[in-house]
Amino acid sequence: MKSLRMSLTVLICLSIPSVMISDPGGGSVSGKVTFSGTLAKPKPIDLAKEPACVKMHSSMPLLPENVVHGTDNTLQN
Repeated sequence: MKSLRMSLTVLICLSIPSVMISDPGGGSVSGKVTFSGTLAKPKPIDLAKEPACVKMHSSMPLLPENVVHGTDNTLQN
């Protein structure tokens, strides 16, 4: 449920600025999205079917970047 709430919050935050900008020639959008609670740890991507990828990423697992967090429970990128 937390994941759904987080996804909806991010979706709303990302969609509002694009609607509010009416002057395509200038302006800026800035903000900060933070999480409350513990962030879920990403599950490594299963590379078992691609031996070359397994070799490339043998020292560190390849993680998905659908949610990348920064410091203080903020979103990065």
